[in-house]
Amino acid sequence: MDVTIRTATVNDVASLARLNADVQRRHAEAMPSIFKQPSAELLPTVMFSEPLSDPNSIFFVAENGEDAVGYLWAEISQRPETQLTYARDSIMIHHISVQPAYQRQGVGAQLIAAVKDLARQEQIATVKLDTWSFNTDAQAFFARQGFTIYNYRLWTEVAL
Repeated sequence: MDVTIRTATVNDVASLARLNADVQRRHAEAMPSIFKQPSAELLPTVMFSEPLSDPNSIFFVAENGEDAVGYLWAEISQRPETQLTYARDSIMIHHISVQPAYQRQGVGAQLIAAVKDLARQEQIATVKLDTWSFNTDAQAFFARQGFTIYNYRLWTEVAL
């Protein structure tokens, strides 16, 4: 498959919203008490307009010909030194989505490679992300891309 990765522009907001719906739907099906089903109201194109104009945000689009088939949204984070920790820059991946018909064909790996290339260019040694515990397919994909667990986040429900 001939997929190319490029930096997204404001002209891509409709494609980003459409591609995000696949991930949103999966989350809503797994955790309906937290995530809403995708809709035009929930995923308006303006949701991506602001981050696209943020100089610390990075959006990559995967295209097969003229068709956007995946995207990745990440953000450069600069943490200053504190009394307890050293200064540390990182890139946080907020979203990655590949249309189901294009999954397991290397598109997601190309998107991850693009953000790793950017990290090298910017001299940022850490790329991180989080994933929900139900999303074992994503966890396996991220492990294949070299990601390892560095933190556990826990919660408990309190009876009201």
